[in-house]
Amino acid sequence: KLFLTIWFLLASWQLNAQSNGIVRCLASDDMNFYVGTGGAGVWIDNGTAWAPINNGLSNLNIYSLATQDSHVYAGTNGGGIFVSTNSGKNWTAVNSGLSEKYVWALVVDGSNVFAGTDGGGIFLSTNNGVNWTEINSGLTNKRIQSVFVHDGHIFAGTSTSGVFVSTDNGANWMQANNGLTSSFISCFVSDGDNLYVGTTSGGVFVTSDNGAKWKPVNKGLDNQSVRALVILDSFIFAGTNGGGVFMSSNSGATWTEVNNGLTEKDVISMTTDGTNILVGTNGGGVFLSTDNGTHWAEANKGLTK
Repeated sequence: KLFLTIWFLLASWQLNAQSNGIVRCLASDDMNFYVGTGGAGVWIDNGTAWAPINNGLSNLNIYSLATQDSHVYAGTNGGGIFVSTNSGKNWTAVNSGLSEKYVWALVVDGSNVFAGTDGGGIFLSTNNGVNWTEINSGLTNKRIQSVFVHDGHIFAGTSTSGVFVSTDNGANWMQANNGLTSSFISCFVSDGDNLYVGTTSGGVFVTSDNGAKWKPVNKGLDNQSVRALVILDSFIFAGTNGGGVFMSSNSGATWTEVNNGLTEKDVISMTTDGTNILVGTNGGGVFLSTDNGTHWAEANKGLTK
């Protein structure tokens, strides 16, 4: 996306003051980047301009985003799930069967959409969100912070009980915490056979056997409250609570702080389009790096914080 560098450096955001510069989630598809904010709904960059895309979106406190083709799913803080079938131009609430409306995690895997909720566990839709089914057998902690699909396994990160894994598309769950020393799982990312988790007090852990055994990989990770993980090429990036961004070029064996230009160090979310890295922060809006985190540029001209 050659437009991204030019637009982010020159564009003028018009987010309203309700967002307070809080960017809880980020997502992308083949043509667009989407930002989910804490009060100003969903915004899009399609190469021409940043614009709000909230038509039909009755809850503007966005906690999770997921995309597949022209479908965009938005999980809200109390309003359930909304879906757009036209890249965010219009939204429809899709909450049939969804008994918990605080949706903090979304992931799409083929025809399956998994939703992680704060108190209701995990729900599955096989028809683009038209209907949802609760899939919590064996899931003893239903406060879900993150959901991820890796190697045919579904992984769920909880707030106090670590990781749960399902090998049958969510029909049954079991804990997978061998080697984990932190129980709050904020995020997942994978690279080949390696699956990484970010925790709020123990840094980053890795497994190469689908959660049978985890090991910490935190050398040089001075802030071990990790909220977001993303991989670009052979580099792993960890966004932390107050410590900014750290980068590893050796599968997590060692980490280096990469915060040049990153003036807000409270990182909530991260994404990449395969070339650039976007960081969403708690109060500072969005930052962009076009050189693997060596430099960051604030992407908030016009953003009222």
